[in-house]
Amino acid sequence: MNQEYSDRNPGEGVPKETPGKNSLHIIDDIVYDLFDDVDIAGALIQADYFNLSLLKQFDLAVETLHGLSDDTVKQQQLLDELKVSNADRMRGYASGMVYLMHQDNPKRCCEELYSTGVLPGTWAQESAQKYLKWLMRDYGVEAILKFSLKWLDDEDEAARRLLVEALRPLGVWTGHLKALRNDPALLEPIMAKLLNDSSRYVQLAVGNCLNDISKDNPDILCTWVKVWRKQGIADSPEAHFIIDRGMRTLLRQSNTEALVLMGFAPMRSINVTWEQKKLEHAKRLRIGRQLPTSLRIENTRKQASKVRAQLIVEGPGAGNKPRRYTYLIQQKTISGKSEDSLSRKVLFKHKNSQPKLPGEYHITLIVNGTLIETRSYIYAEEDNLV
Repeated sequence: MNQEYSDRNPGEGVPKETPGKNSLHIIDDIVYDLFDDVDIAGALIQADYFNLSLLKQFDLAVETLHGLSDDTVKQQQLLDELKVSNADRMRGYASGMVYLMHQDNPKRCCEELYSTGVLPGTWAQESAQKYLKWLMRDYGVEAILKFSLKWLDDEDEAARRLLVEALRPLGVWTGHLKALRNDPALLEPIMAKLLNDSSRYVQLAVGNCLNDISKDNPDILCTWVKVWRKQGIADSPEAHFIIDRGMRTLLRQSNTEALVLMGFAPMRSINVTWEQKKLEHAKRLRIGRQLPTSLRIENTRKQASKVRAQLIVEGPGAGNKPRRYTYLIQQKTISGKSEDSLSRKVLFKHKNSQPKLPGEYHITLIVNGTLIETRSYIYAEEDNLV
């Protein structure tokens, strides 16, 4: 595998096809008219299809479809049928077919991935993003940009998003590009060009790409934002949305430079009162109990102050490794010389099928990056018994 690329570990929480609910009959119908005596559904089942994760099921189906024939004419006919299918998943398979058919010809492969990446549907578009990134893995980012950079000016929002998602240093379905993680400079003019894109679909992708950059290169992202503001290209509502989204991890981490850049007030002008409830007297936690998240904020300066409050819950995890969850309570601008309240309902509960483990839990309130207070509680499973 190219040293500039690393695979993503597919999450087991993503739904996969099961014997009771699957698309194998659709594949059968498409293949039936093109190939004689082919039981593709049976072949997939025999290859342990239903015991694979969702993404591995997808990869197996693509490889099996491509392997039905070495005849390029037959392969093209199958690709054409997949493209026009009413099933989004089949249109997604089309991108995989494109990659396997044309990976040795990057220019042709980019052209064909464009044709599948603008088809309607999540599978169609996200699989095209995946395989475009695979081309970047194979040939290098700059080599593929020679054929795809023009998509930034495409009228179709799906084409613009296709390129941005493929360029994400981390990505979700698509693996990681180590070269861009180490040095994202190549992305700056691309992000700047789309900073005022009118499509929310594209804005989300650009914001996600900036957020990826922030995880390895927080200083670089902060520098870009400063430059964009000086250039006057970061003043629109679209740019504000993108930058807010791109900064979200740094704000969650209470990164000082990010907080200042995003205009959050210094704590010397903010007074915080954190609610006291019955929970405080018992110092015991139960599943379903609401955590203390109501605040009273006083802004002591004359001008309005931007305030962000978050709650960090840390407790026992598997293998003696603590589990940590961060909850945004609220973000609000408070008028000068006034008070306001911030609140959000946060329950102590099992999350993502992971049961809360008994032991001591620490709940910390952070306001504008400053630790206000940490409170400690005990969770015992027997407390939940009726």
